[in-house]
Amino acid sequence: MEFWFETGQETPVVLLRTIQRVGTNNLGINYDPANLILYGKGNSVEALDMIGPYIRNIHVKDGFYPTDGEHLGRQVAVGQGKVDFPRLLAGLKKLGFQGE
Repeated sequence: MEFWFETGQETPVVLLRTIQRVGTNNLGINYDPANLILYGKGNSVEALDMIGPYIRNIHVKDGFYPTDGEHLGRQVAVGQGKVDFPRLLAGLKKLGFQGE
């Protein structure tokens, strides 16, 4: 059995720290690149440097960063937001990602 964390409310480094501190081999990440942006928690391409090896599944979403301190950013159609999908896919390929 595996347990996957979803990106969003925590920064990538917090997810990395949690996985490393728990220390089991059955933890992974359900990677939602838009959530990192919508929650204002990080750049979806740069996050690969920290948590890339733990990505097991990917959501395909896009969005914008929050513009105030009370609300999430705005979700938009893929290709219309801040997720740089060409760089994201190249980074995943470089990591050897072969999941969903």
